[in-house]
Amino acid sequence: MKRKLLVLVFCIISLSAFAQRVSLSTNLADWSFLGTANLEVGVAVSQHFSLFAGVKYNPWEFSDKKSDLDVWNKMKSAEAGIKYWPWYANSGWWIGAKGRFQKVERTGIWRPALEQSTSVGGGLSAGYTLIINKHLNMDFGWGAWCGKYLDYVLYECPKCMEVRDKGSRFFVRPENIILTISVVF
Repeated sequence: MKRKLLVLVFCIISLSAFAQRVSLSTNLADWSFLGTANLEVGVAVSQHFSLFAGVKYNPWEFSDKKSDLDVWNKMKSAEAGIKYWPWYANSGWWIGAKGRFQKVERTGIWRPALEQSTSVGGGLSAGYTLIINKHLNMDFGWGAWCGKYLDYVLYECPKCMEVRDKGSRFFVRPENIILTISVVF
């Protein structure tokens, strides 16, 4: 009898652990920055490690006819990486590393210049995952990334298209604020 009970408890624990292995998430901070759509899929491969892959896309362009101000952050981005969880995957503190390919065209709020670039690189991030309920998590964190612009052109303005700077170069910069909502399966 004790053996059957022990096997039953082990099966329940195993099934509930498997159920917390896959997550689907979106960063609300990216959505709030000119509507950048984003989606990330994560898979816990052990108690302390998870793999993830994500995409970002922003086709929107905003214009203010009165001030003649055009603002956009057109982006296509793909990334993949790994997270380390000191306690358990999908809960508590974490640190992550990733690789990314990104194509961007942006102008607007901070300067009227138009930037067009294609870049590859790697990033580091850290944060905390708050468990809201069995299938819903909230992530808070911050990241930075470095890499190389494969091609980079900075125009004086979108209308005049006078080249201010161009070329291939390395960069290091803050990446984003992480305010993610995740559904855990």
